[in-house]
Amino acid sequence: MSGNGIPKARIVDNAIPLMVDVSSTLLDLVGLPVPDASEGRSFVDCLDDGPCPVEEVWWAYALRHDTNRLSAIAGYRWPFKWIWRRSEDRRAYELEKDPWEKDNLLELAGEDRPDEIKRLAGGFREKRREIVQLLQFQRRTIDHEKRLELLRSLGYIDPR
Repeated sequence: MSGNGIPKARIVDNAIPLMVDVSSTLLDLVGLPVPDASEGRSFVDCLDDGPCPVEEVWWAYALRHDTNRLSAIAGYRWPFKWIWRRSEDRRAYELEKDPWEKDNLLELAGEDRPDEIKRLAGGFREKRREIVQLLQFQRRTIDHEKRLELLRSLGYIDPR
């Protein structure tokens, strides 16, 4: 970014902003309040060599549109990433050392697992239970055919 009040050539290398942080940062830059409901964090202080937001664990998940079953979960806390896919074994990577995700930390023999990987593994189990409970509730309360029709109308799945 460039403009008045934005330091030139400032590289933030001690924190990793996510896409969800962009709107909060932009609102803060132009002097507007960041809504309490915003999931993102402002990184304006980082631009002025101030403290950056503390990295938190975030989770993403994917569902199969035809069955509404959980198909993948990924957890992230810099520099570690944890991935579970229904069709594969669990995987974990240290992105700072392995940005191309070639060395699964769970397959490396003779190495102790970093504590953060152990915490992500515990978080995965908790997050998976939470998502499965939510999906079970939704199956009881949401019309599956209406959901499929909405997905078709938005172009996410092929029309009949």
